[in-house]
Amino acid sequence: GGATSLISPLNQTEFERLVQCEGPFHAEEECVPWMVKFYTPWCVHCKNLIPTWKRAASAMDGTETPLGFVRFGAVNCETDRRLCNQHAIKGYPTIHLYARDAKGQDHIEKYPLQSSKTVDKLIDHAVKGIRLTHESTLQTIDSFIMEKNVTNSESTGLWIVMFEGYSMSRGNSLKASLRRMSANMNGLANFGVFHCGKEPKVCEQQYIGKKFPVLRMYPYKGSKGTGETLLERDDDPHAVLPIVEKVVRMCIENIETENGLMKTLHEDFEEEEEEESAPPRVQYEYPKPEPPVRYVLPDGVRASGGGRFISGGNA
Repeated sequence: GGATSLISPLNQTEFERLVQCEGPFHAEEECVPWMVKFYTPWCVHCKNLIPTWKRAASAMDGTETPLGFVRFGAVNCETDRRLCNQHAIKGYPTIHLYARDAKGQDHIEKYPLQSSKTVDKLIDHAVKGIRLTHESTLQTIDSFIMEKNVTNSESTGLWIVMFEGYSMSRGNSLKASLRRMSANMNGLANFGVFHCGKEPKVCEQQYIGKKFPVLRMYPYKGSKGTGETLLERDDDPHAVLPIVEKVVRMCIENIETENGLMKTLHEDFEEEEEEESAPPRVQYEYPKPEPPVRYVLPDGVRASGGGRFISGGNA
């Protein structure tokens, strides 16, 4: 029926063309957010999700968002294993929102594997992920921006920079957290991602080392040096970043007070305009790490190695 045609089957080529907007045949104006379900034909939870997935696609059909209309797709990991491996799919069904912001940055918002999947929750995930992508100010930076804006003692503005490398187990979760922080802070600080694999000389000058990711903060003004390390590879972003956010807010408030930009100046005006004011900003929660899924082994069977297999259900 109509709902079925709203869900596009995606193979490797179609995924790259439509979802990632890459390759010779993509059209830039067609770069819209995608809700993508990764499944296998033998997965019971995947079969149970089909009617809910169709209803969610139907409910969002024609809904305008800041980044365009949302499309729904499905990837069969039995026939497209390479694509599923590239996206580190470890359980079925896995649901990702893919969205591209105004700066051309690609964002992936993962639906928690163990959460129940209802039409309302799927729609909420899409809407919140798109709004977060739209409000995030995280940007990719290069040596030119590092030299001109981040480490230059003549420039003002607080920078929080994530240094990444080619092999990085925890980079994506830190990036997801930084996106949330940049959206929460609404222009109070600048957020960048620098790739040490592409420009290693800068990272040598900054004494970054070889273990990624590394998160550094560079002062608002004055001598920037090599910044302050906020987080290294084995630290937990979920524990560290809310503290960083509080500290940055305190620093910026002190700077604003010094500069005479007291918020109280605007309070009377805001009270008069209360009816016209924008709705309160959403505070984004930092994503919690996925809990390990444990299985009870049959008697006489010994576990070997560190691998684990995840089922999409509540184990």
